[in-house]
Amino acid sequence: MFQKTTEELYFESVADAAVAVAFHRAVSRRVVVMAHGFHGNKVGGSRHFVDLARELARRGVGSLRFDQPGSGDSAGSFEDASFDTWVATIEHFARRLHADGYQVALLGESMGGNATIAAAAKLGRDICGVALWSPDPLLSAGDPLLERGWMEEGGQRVRWDFWWEARAVDFLDAYRRVVVPAYIVWGTADHHILVADVRRFESQRKPGDQVRVIEGLPHSAWPVDQWAEIMQETAEFLSEALGPSQ
Repeated sequence: MFQKTTEELYFESVADAAVAVAFHRAVSRRVVVMAHGFHGNKVGGSRHFVDLARELARRGVGSLRFDQPGSGDSAGSFEDASFDTWVATIEHFARRLHADGYQVALLGESMGGNATIAAAAKLGRDICGVALWSPDPLLSAGDPLLERGWMEEGGQRVRWDFWWEARAVDFLDAYRRVVVPAYIVWGTADHHILVADVRRFESQRKPGDQVRVIEGLPHSAWPVDQWAEIMQETAEFLSEALGPSQ
């Protein structure tokens, strides 16, 4: 049965920046904070965040989607994007909602997944679960000879410092420090991530976590049938991690 929910669009001040937010407010005090990827925004790749938010609403679970500072409708410039700020912004929403009496879970896509792992390692039991779509499993093990100055991609540019900040985080260590259940999806046709790195991360899976490596799945532009399956799995995991309606 479809559960009653309202969808609100507004700006919230986070570290003196106006961050654009879409809040699907459900009757229950259960909510998922969704973090988009590089060059992304609050609708998610192929509008997947919107689809998932409405599927969660059917289950009586709310969701909060937002544009990182400098992305989407939020204030700031993408040129000034900071991975550390991405992590802090996720933490801000998770802690604020937890303080407001919500049961909170996290979802991160691509680099938003990496930022979500880093945030989850700090949040401890203030959250109930973490779902990740196509995070880079061993970003800190990448090429140490990154350039300085500007990186230009997709008609936008950003300082290479974004990637230096990201590579300063040991994501496997951060994952080990996450104390709540995790659900992670990768594909073997992901041109951004080495399958060998995925397999190495998979071998370090903590007991009880769900890790799926799907043959032929790309980074984010998922075929409709596979997306429908992943959406249902993700919604089920998050609903269970958040526990019964209060």
